[in-house]
Amino acid sequence: MARKKKRKVCIAIDTREQLPYDFRPYEVDTRTITLQHGDYSVIYPNVSTSLCIERKSINDFAQSCGANRKRFAKELNAMRGYRYAVVVIEAHYTDILHGRYRSEITPESLAGTIARYNSQGIQFAFAGTRTHAEQFVYNYCMQVAKDVIQYATNATQMSIAVADASGNTRR
Repeated sequence: MARKKKRKVCIAIDTREQLPYDFRPYEVDTRTITLQHGDYSVIYPNVSTSLCIERKSINDFAQSCGANRKRFAKELNAMRGYRYAVVVIEAHYTDILHGRYRSEITPESLAGTIARYNSQGIQFAFAGTRTHAEQFVYNYCMQVAKDVIQYATNATQMSIAVADASGNTRR
């Protein structure tokens, strides 16, 4: 019986991403494409429609919650349609609480935005630094791909078992 060729996971980077991460140290394939939402996803069957990652520097996040609030709210609301949705912030949460960003928006307002969307299923990952954020995005993409692949494998095995139990024959 011939073995199926194992597909490789590929990280998708949105064409509009201004400062894309460099995934070369991780030896993973990348492709720059236009994503419907977010900055990063995975190219693999049933994963790209499940995963949306938005990257923000702390200043960009503060601006997005202030002057660009309507556009950002629209993007976050669109992300709610993804099973795995995360905003990766290249800072620590304490940077927000102490107002360590360039914007007039208050720390309380930023914290409120995070709490609001977190309660609606959008995760916020505070990576500390750009390098750590890059590492987080890589690890998150690989884990989500692994989870989706395992789920699909389990579902296939379950349907085969149900078919076998009902007396249906497989070819």
